[in-house]
Amino acid sequence: MKLAKKAAQKLLSILLPKSAYYRLARFYRARVLGKFEPRIIERLYGGHLLKLQLRDVTGQGWYDCEWPLPAEMKQFMGRSLKPGARVFDLGAHQGVVALMLSRFVLPEGEVVAVEADSSQAAIANENKELNQAANLTVVLAAVAEKESGEIPESSGHMNRLYDWNLCGVARSTIDGLAVKFGVPDLVYMDIDGYEIQALRGAATVLASKADWFVEIHVNAGLEQEGGTWQQVLEYFPAEQFERLICDPDRGGYVPFDPASPILESRFFMVAFHRA
Repeated sequence: MKLAKKAAQKLLSILLPKSAYYRLARFYRARVLGKFEPRIIERLYGGHLLKLQLRDVTGQGWYDCEWPLPAEMKQFMGRSLKPGARVFDLGAHQGVVALMLSRFVLPEGEVVAVEADSSQAAIANENKELNQAANLTVVLAAVAEKESGEIPESSGHMNRLYDWNLCGVARSTIDGLAVKFGVPDLVYMDIDGYEIQALRGAATVLASKADWFVEIHVNAGLEQEGGTWQQVLEYFPAEQFERLICDPDRGGYVPFDPASPILESRFFMVAFHRA
């Protein structure tokens, strides 16, 4: 059944104009969401008790369980993740990670959570209000290489920009966010293969003293967007960053090794800016 569904989706994506396929996909998604009965849950996430609004199956699958403290957060604690720090959470989904981060930077720190999907950003805002997280700002925007410019309907990575444009979602560069909110101490980035395009718009932040966590989507979207892990690593040279990598299914951060089998599929990278 799943294979047939994927085959039908692929056929429609070929036969229909991009704009028509996009509208059809949004209509189908709205119907699926309409059948889900929302509810509020309360769980421990990294030791923090949070209330969450569950509004879709994805959120239920990811968040309706307790989370241990993520290994990457342990890496940053006491360094760039501490009271008073400013954190960018790029690809924030429903705001759960952003809420966890917001607890660590209290009382005067702040978290800026950026999400390109309007429905997910709305849920993130609901979760912010449920937890009275005054130091969390949710931004509906797509992190991209540039904030303006013509977007042709074409194949390859331009399709994502075209989708955002159809939906009326603004684009923002990482440097643009830094101008608006201030240069971050820590950047969390999970943007489903769009890493290269986002990093092209982050020259100022990369040159600052910010630490980074990047989910690098090898064989999970990175190549479809025209990138490779080697290109991502070029933005984090060894003389400027101490780099650690992790297999998300096995855990445990180890020093970056270009021959590591970890690099053969989606992996996590922690990059500490060298003083």
